Amino acid sequence: MVLGRVAEGVSIPTAKAQLQEAFDSIRKSLPVENEGYTIAEFEPFKDSIVDSPTRMIFYAMAICAVLVLFMGCAIVSNLITVRSVKRSSELAIRSALGASRKQIVMQMMFESAITSAISLVLGWLLMEWYMNAVLHDLFVQLNAPAWMWNDSYGVTHLVFVIGVLILVTTVSTLIPALRASRTSLNDLLKDSSRTGSSLKMSVLGRVLIIFQIAAACAVVTGAAIVAYFLHDVNSQQTDYDPDQFLYASIGLDSHTHGEASSRVALMRNLKRALESNQEVAGVTYSSQFFGFGGVSALRDPQVDYPSPDAYPKFYKWVVAPGYFEVMGIPMLAGREFNDFDDTEHPRVVVITDVLARQLFGEEDPLGKQLIYGDDVTNPLTVVGVCGDVFQSDRDRDKRTGFMISAYQEVWMDLGLNIKMTEDPRSFESKLIQTVGSIDSRATVTGVSTLRERLESFQLGLRFFFVLFVTFGIGALVMAAVGLYGVVSFSVSQRIREIGIRLALGASPGQMVMHVFRQGLGNMAIGVLLGALAAYALRYLLAVVLNPLYESAWVYIGVLLGIVAVSCLAILVPAVRGGTTDPADALRID
Repeated sequence: MVLGRVAEGVSIPTAKAQLQEAFDSIRKSLPVENEGYTIAEFEPFKDSIVDSPTRMIFYAMAICAVLVLFMGCAIVSNLITVRSVKRSSELAIRSALGASRKQIVMQMMFESAITSAISLVLGWLLMEWYMNAVLHDLFVQLNAPAWMWNDSYGVTHLVFVIGVLILVTTVSTLIPALRASRTSLNDLLKDSSRTGSSLKMSVLGRVLIIFQIAAACAVVTGAAIVAYFLHDVNSQQTDYDPDQFLYASIGLDSHTHGEASSRVALMRNLKRALESNQEVAGVTYSSQFFGFGGVSALRDPQVDYPSPDAYPKFYKWVVAPGYFEVMGIPMLAGREFNDFDDTEHPRVVVITDVLARQLFGEEDPLGKQLIYGDDVTNPLTVVGVCGDVFQSDRDRDKRTGFMISAYQEVWMDLGLNIKMTEDPRSFESKLIQTVGSIDSRATVTGVSTLRERLESFQLGLRFFFVLFVTFGIGALVMAAVGLYGVVSFSVSQRIREIGIRLALGASPGQMVMHVFRQGLGNMAIGVLLGALAAYALRYLLAVVLNPLYESAWVYIGVLLGIVAVSCLAILVPAVRGGTTDPADALRID
């Protein structure tokens, strides 16, 4: 990988073309040394750090944030609607005394602006605390680049927040303010603030509450999917005890160990030195710790493919001799790697049982040859078939992967796995001393138990989980509060009607069910629309949490939770209204 700075005023396509010209010139002048090399990809540095799946999960979080923001707008709009109806007499009198419609609207907008300004200050303080107390330490643990978690905020951020605040305040206040400003004293006297305008106002409230329920359903579903994924990851069982292994990354000096044979010699010497300690039960190397690996092309030379892009890709690990025994991975056929599988001997490969069946069916895979990447001149010979390997993507059904000898594909950075008989952490200082005695220029970094290593890889997932759960709880609470407010307001507006029905013989239970059924219709529409929105959000999450193992109980649980909370929010004001004494209801002004 080559990292460079693009000159000011030069576009990315122009820089790519210039780099390609320079590379072609070097390749022409040194054809032998640069044979087989090409510029595989040219992209901005941030794009190489924040890949497509990461962007997708940020998009999903942004959608959740926008939905929660809109839910807040809906609640505020409903509250302003309720308040304007309560103040209908005041607004009508102001209009009768000469106040214009514009003045009434501006008054309501100004009142909302004051509340929004206070909310801005409190929200900014809360954000500062959250960034400094929570996210800063989390990003440091994730070893994230500084530009991703820089907690300095300038005028640009403040202007953006103020702009969003002005927009949402205007949207949530303007519509109910315009409707309330149409109230006239004549209509008020005829309506007695009980029917006409009240019924018109409730239409907007019903639309908003349907949106709140739908948004809550989508956000809570997203939180449930991430929670189930994290639970599934934590429940994974490996063939070894992660607390029994010490992991470290060994970096070699390119000048001292430029030749592959030199690196192989160091690996063998270090392995023997470490195994001489009584606390060590086994030592091995791997390109990725405990089976986490990237994908590479591997194909049967007897099968034709239309283009290199069509080559099948499988998980690949580079492992040293003894890896399968130390890590507890069973060999089902053939043998594992030995010390003779180095650069001086033919290239060999060990494949998983699932991959063997996929490539060769019921045929014996031992002795078969496979093409690794585009290297048709040096095929890999299958010498062994191993059992399942724990994979990073939790794909239990398709654990297709292959292993290459670390003595044949020799890396400059070695992943060292040490199986201990005692506490792995107590061996850290001795490990550093042993590496230094073998090669003083080698570096030892990332020393940790495999358990700690696994947990560090889950920090990012837990971060997203916390955010999604926060959004989900917030959305659920806001939906419940919004639904309760609309139903409660509807009951208060119809309290005289309820009193008359009770006086004419309707039972309290009948009135409770009457109010409950009306709220139930809004809830049903909201849940239906929310299911569609949840499916769209699930599509984004499936790109990141791939493959996305799901359970029907996750969706059933979300549905039952939304329905239960919504029913409770409807039932409380319905019971209060249905059990009102008719005499008290008819006396209410």
